[in-house]
Amino acid sequence: MHLDLLAGTAPENFKVNFRKGWYANVESVTVKGDHEAVFNLKEPQPALLALLASGFTPVYPCHVPPAKMRQAPIGTGPFKFVEYKANQTIKVAKNPTYWKKGLPISTASNTPSSPTARRRSCPSSPASTTSPFLSR
Repeated sequence: MHLDLLAGTAPENFKVNFRKGWYANVESVTVKGDHEAVFNLKEPQPALLALLASGFTPVYPCHVPPAKMRQAPIGTGPFKFVEYKANQTIKVAKNPTYWKKGLPISTASNTPSSPTARRRSCPSSPASTTSPFLSR
């Protein structure tokens, strides 16, 4: 996890980070090997475990700058990034190495992309929209 990005203190940040306040109490993170990290807190914060476990705490690779992650994200989820056309579409394909066998059920998704929330919630041509949650 790239804590500087989540805390909003990295030299190059994502555009909007609503999680910034969640990590204000984290003084530093010490990495101990490939599978262990120690969170050093300014004061006790029992809720930190719940915040880390939430779906809103992604693990960002330290070697990939935020600008590149916005255009060509990487990850270990059920789908892998294929293509992004600004204000047009976002294409993903089934991740063959996804940890949970048999998932995802859908093999791909071609989702309309729009700069405004209103256009994202009301696509102009719903027939051309496919969703990994709706198709088999």
